[in-house]
Formats: sequence, C-alpha cells, structure tokens
Amino acid sequence: CQTNSKNLIKSLKALRARIDWLIDQLEAKKWNQLEGFFNRVSNLRRKL
Repeated sequence: CQTNSKNLIKSLKALRARIDWLIDQLEAKKWNQLEGFFNRVSNLRRKL
C-alpha cells in the first residue's frame, strides 16, 4: 500500500507540474496577444 501512495503522490506532482506549465504557456500567449494589440493601437494612433 505504501508504494501505491508514493506513486500516486509522484504522479500528482507530475500532473501539477504539467498544469503549471500549461498555465505558463497560456499566460505567455495572452501577453503576446495583448502586446500585438497594443502595437496595433499605437500604430493606428501614429497614422491618425
């Protein structure tokens, strides 16, 4: 039984690391989109 719980904890930690990585990826993508949006807005402002 002990080894089972150890494996479970190990896999839960791995899953958590994967989820953290996914969240990091999503946040990076979101920031890139925001940056692109702000760049477009400032380009528009320059044209006006």
